[in-house]
Amino acid sequence: GLYCTALLVAMAFATSADAADVKALKKQAKKQIVAGELAEAITTVKEIGVAGGEDAIDALFDLGTIEQGLTEKLYEAVAGEMVRQSGVVPNLLERYSKVKSKPDFRDRVFVTDIMTRSNNPEARAALIQFLDDESDFVRSAAVSGLAKSKHADGVLPLINLLEELSKKRRDVLYDDVRDALYDLTGEDYELIEDWKNW
Repeated sequence: GLYCTALLVAMAFATSADAADVKALKKQAKKQIVAGELAEAITTVKEIGVAGGEDAIDALFDLGTIEQGLTEKLYEAVAGEMVRQSGVVPNLLERYSKVKSKPDFRDRVFVTDIMTRSNNPEARAALIQFLDDESDFVRSAAVSGLAKSKHADGVLPLINLLEELSKKRRDVLYDDVRDALYDLTGEDYELIEDWKNW
C-alpha cells in the first residue's frame, strides 16, 4: 500500500516536472537555432520527443513553424518527432480547426505535412478535409499527401476536386490533382465522366 502510494506520488511529480522540462527544452532549442547550433538543436528536439505528451506536441509544433533558422535537416527532425507522438492527429486537427480561416496558411501546411507523414486512416481523412481549405498551398499539400499515401481513400475526393477545378480554372492545383490521380490509379483521363465511369 505504502509503496504504491509513493510510486503514484513520484509519477505525478514526474509528470508535472515533464511539462516544465519540455518548456525549458523548447526555450533551449530556440536559443540553439538562433545561435546556429543546429546539431545541438536536433538533439534537444529529440529530447522533447522522448518527453512526449501534449506539451511535447505543442513545443514541437512551435519549433516546426518558426520562421528563422529552420533548416531542412532540423525540420525533418521536428516532423519525425511529431509523427512519433501519441495523439498527434487529434491534437493537430483541433489546432487546424482554430486557424483554418486565418489568412496565414503556413501553420496549416505544416499540419498537412504531419498528416501526410502519419499516413493512417484518421490522417488521410484529415487530408481529404483539407482539400476544402481556402489556401491553394494547403490544398496542394493535401493532394500531394493523398498521392503519397498510395491508398484508395483519396481517389474519389480527388476526382470531385478535379471536377470542381475543371469548371473554374485549370491551373497548377488542377495539374497536381491529375498527377495525384495518376499516381494512385495509373490512369490519366481527360474527361470527368471517364473518371467517374472508372
